[in-house]
Amino acid sequence: MNSPAQRKIESVQFGGVNTGNCISKIEETELIVCEKGDVKSERTLVLFGDSKAQQWIPELSDIAATRGWKLLTVVKAGCPPVLMDVYLSFLGREYKECASWKVEALKHIELESPDVIVMTHFGGYAPMINGNKVKGSYDVWQKGINNLFERFSTFAPTVLYLPDNPMFPVDIPTCLSRKVGGDIDIQPDACGFSLSDMNSHHNVKKAINNLLFDNVVVMDLIDNYCPNNFCPAVSNGEIRYSDHHHLSKQYMKEISPIMDDKLVKIFSNLQQ
Repeated sequence: MNSPAQRKIESVQFGGVNTGNCISKIEETELIVCEKGDVKSERTLVLFGDSKAQQWIPELSDIAATRGWKLLTVVKAGCPPVLMDVYLSFLGREYKECASWKVEALKHIELESPDVIVMTHFGGYAPMINGNKVKGSYDVWQKGINNLFERFSTFAPTVLYLPDNPMFPVDIPTCLSRKVGGDIDIQPDACGFSLSDMNSHHNVKKAINNLLFDNVVVMDLIDNYCPNNFCPAVSNGEIRYSDHHHLSKQYMKEISPIMDDKLVKIFSNLQQ
């Protein structure tokens, strides 16, 4: 089968496609920082996180270039920026490389003293304490997030925090390929799920709802991801996810204006 719908499914790309040179790989501890946008600008924006931050690199790079800001990317695969130890199933052990990387990453960000830090990460990590995975991990998430934001408050005027997008119970391109068959078009409700059937990472959401920092702005896009409590896999004819929890390049372009608008407002409120 080679229908237009199938070709669209086969062509879907991860939002952070072609940004691998700016990412610290899983078993690496080396800090890799890329400069994007207007690299000579005195206004600095840092993107900090894991692959959920990586999916924003292309769009944030374009926004920074258009607005005259310098963008620094500080990103490591599978590594949440939150100040807590985590278990990584890919390794089958505590992710010690992540902990080491975060020490250097935070030192570098503090030295840069950016105007704004954009932070996002996967919400499904398993926290660890003293080498053991923790059940009912809300308290651990809250402590790790609060400790990080407390440190940020000493040198960053504003932190823009994006809660993780919901995770589908299926791989979206695979699901759509099976649903579409030889059809010409992809139906808007194909492979969509109720929000109640999605993993929305409630421990992290609960921790974020109890933040006490004036310099932290939370931009939750849940109403865009799942309007009226339904999470479509397709919108405006484009596929939203490149797997079951990473956003596609096509969908990132759709939501990029929301990020642009928010950052323009934040920068306009900073002292000149």
